[in-house]
Amino acid sequence: MVNPPLPPLKGWAIWGKPLVLLALAILGPLLLLPTPLAPLALTWIFLLAMAIWSVGMLALIGAVVGTDRPVLLHLERLLRSWVAR
Repeated sequence: MVNPPLPPLKGWAIWGKPLVLLALAILGPLLLLPTPLAPLALTWIFLLAMAIWSVGMLALIGAVVGTDRPVLLHLERLLRSWVAR
């Protein structure tokens, strides 16, 4: 007897955990600011700001040279492969 195929997972079944972890990574430093770990939180915020700035600069360079691939394409592939694990 062959088992019927399972329906594809949608919505929160796939993206729930990664989105919560992403929100924690982005908002986590704000929760640490009133604690003794404030220097770590400030470093974390600085690194996030640098990452956002880097992606922005890559987008600007891509627009200037007229590339046909979006800058976030590689990041999206990495996120999707992480979610698929």
